[in-house]
Amino acid sequence: MVNVSIMIEGGATNSNSDVATVENTVSLRQSFHRIFSELLGNEVKISVALKGGYRNAARIFSKTSENKACLYVDLDDKKENIFNWFDKLKKGNEPIIISEDKKENVFFYDSRNGSVDIKTAGENGRMGEEK
Repeated sequence: MVNVSIMIEGGATNSNSDVATVENTVSLRQSFHRIFSELLGNEVKISVALKGGYRNAARIFSKTSENKACLYVDLDDKKENIFNWFDKLKKGNEPIIISEDKKENVFFYDSRNGSVDIKTAGENGRMGEEK
């Protein structure tokens, strides 16, 4: 059996959240688990965890030692600018660095194009650029 951990931007991360937010968080987590379980069958154990804002989710993902971990976040930009998302994480008081090997396990939701990742956006996340 393969264990897969999926970390998702969003959800409540503390006990001060209102009841509706907590219920939505639980519902979203259960929905993701059900969808992936139905698609992948019983040979895969899937753990879905909502990690709050994108920086918190990225920070936790960058530090995990699980080799089958994935991060799913909102792109909030054009898919041509995926690489800029990683650069943005490096800014601020607490820089977040996602290693090159982990970047392939980061998936973005783009409201205009659906799910995208580095591979579908082009080499190094930059559309139209050659190696």
